[in-house]
Parts: sequence; C-alpha cells; structure tokens
Amino acid sequence: MEYLEKDGLLYPQLAIAEPEDDKPLTKYGTIYKKYLKEEHPGRYAILTQNLELMAVCHRVEREANEYEDNLLSQLRKEHPAPKTDDFMETVQYNNWLYKTAEEMTLENVVYPSR
Repeated sequence: MEYLEKDGLLYPQLAIAEPEDDKPLTKYGTIYKKYLKEEHPGRYAILTQNLELMAVCHRVEREANEYEDNLLSQLRKEHPAPKTDDFMETVQYNNWLYKTAEEMTLENVVYPSR
C-alpha cells in the first residue's frame, strides 16, 4: 500500500473502484435478470439478498455479448453475404444473421438450463 506524507502523518492512498453494479444492464443482462426472477425465484432472492444479483447479470451480459460477436464472425465466414445489388436481399441476409446469433446466444448463454 502506498502512503502520502502530510504534516508529518502518513495517509494511505485509497482508491475507490467504480463498481460495475452501478452501470445499467443492456439487452442480455436485462433478459437474464427477468429470466431469473420468473423461472428461478429462489436463486434470484438469494442473489438479491447477498447483493450479487447485478454482478451476476453483468457477467452473463458480458459473456453473451462476447459469444454473440464470435458467433456473428463465424456465421459470416460460413454464410457469406449475397453478391447482389438488391438492397432488400442484403437486409434480409443481415436480419437472418443477427436473429440467428441472438437466438443461439439466448439458448446457449442466457437460458442455459432450459
């Protein structure tokens, strides 16, 4: 630990880390929190009581976002975009890509016990 000398006294240099729990949840964290509350109320209550709920939701959110990013890259390699000038076909491809990644992320990361 580092100390700062001031007026002949040593004061410890303490830093307060910003807790991740203060950040608002995004898509997958919110979905996971709702899932816990509705499907696993006992675990939800324990996590809430131990003040661990938001940390767990943020962890699942981080894992889900990483999984989805990796999955999108993999899907793009396996199923390349159509070489066409048709705008609607490109939109349809992108919609399929994101919906597939979202569905697989929900199934494999957010709702693992289903």
